[in-house]
Amino acid sequence: MIRSAFLHRLINHTPLRKLLKDNQYVSRAYFNYVYLTSDPYQISKELSKEPGTNKYDQAFALLNGYHANNALEIGCGEGLLTHYLAEISDQVTAFDISDLAIQRAQKANDNATNIRYLQGDVRAIEFATGEFDLVFCSELLSYFPKEQLSDIVERIIAWVAPQSYLLLVHHRCQNDDDMGLALKEFGARTIHNTFIECSGFVTEGDELSPWYRLTLLHNTAQTR
Repeated sequence: MIRSAFLHRLINHTPLRKLLKDNQYVSRAYFNYVYLTSDPYQISKELSKEPGTNKYDQAFALLNGYHANNALEIGCGEGLLTHYLAEISDQVTAFDISDLAIQRAQKANDNATNIRYLQGDVRAIEFATGEFDLVFCSELLSYFPKEQLSDIVERIIAWVAPQSYLLLVHHRCQNDDDMGLALKEFGARTIHNTFIECSGFVTEGDELSPWYRLTLLHNTAQTR
């Protein structure tokens, strides 16, 4: 916990912040360092709660039984959440900027035959327009400079197929929501509202807790 808190302050409150966030190669090295420790974001602690009570169970419940043909997980980390997608999708693509995280994700889900893993940065990785009928992004976008958010959102939106879904999970932040984490520059309010404002996307689920926000968006564009 002490190391995790130190790293969190490092990326948010020192002159290194701009370099860590702006440069893809430095970001990759930073997150590889973070993942020298397993489960640095304590996702397992959340998953250990009673079924249906952790925020990821609640998030995927918003899909109301939807089954995807081709799903994407953005920032998959060690693959601790990838099983949610693997269980409701024919094929899953999961990527993360950290090589170490990807290696652990492959081991964590080695029994699943419908997952492919890629190393990549959300700002640079390439997918076809409308390639995925379910896109999942959890606890990632507050790590980027606020001025990059619109471009990143535009990239993600382009990957969502018409009549398909985008599921978002992010912490709330005191800087833009008066609740939640103190260290982040921005959080769920800024991130999720940026997606909600995108033309053609309709909010089908939006739940708030004191610490996080869960949002399900539907791309209502007609298929060609």
